[in-house]
This record gives sequence, structure tokens and C-alpha cells, in this order.
Amino acid sequence: GTGYYFEVFSSQTAKNIKHNPRICVVITDGGIGFWVRSLFTGSFHKPCGVKLHGKVVGERRAATNAEVQVFVKRH
Repeated sequence: GTGYYFEVFSSQTAKNIKHNPRICVVITDGGIGFWVRSLFTGSFHKPCGVKLHGKVVGERRAATNAEVQVFVKRH
């Protein structure tokens, strides 16, 4: 799979990270079929997501041209 980070809350996030570098990333299955099946069967047939805990280290880097192009192609 592929994941993308969107800087929706970038100004507050940057301030928060300066004071506390711990982060939590939640990734969920966004497929409507997955959720409809789970609703009707009353259970998940596979994990619905994952939660990752980590720590921000080092300086933020700019996206490479290749990374930007992959993002632009998908949206």
C-alpha cells in the first residue's frame, strides 16, 4: 500500500512537536466494502487498521521531485 501525509494541521503540529516529539499515526482501511461487510456480519474479517507510535527525530526534509510527481499523478 501507499500512504500520504497531509499537512492539514501543520502549524499546530510543528509547534507541538517542538515541545513533545512523540507521535501516533493511525491507519485504517478506507474501503466502503470492508466497512459494509463488517457492519452486516458484525465482525471484522481482517484487522481494520493499525496504530503506530514513534518519535520525531532529525530535521524535516522537503519531498523529492519523484515523491511529488507520484503524489500529483494520484490526485
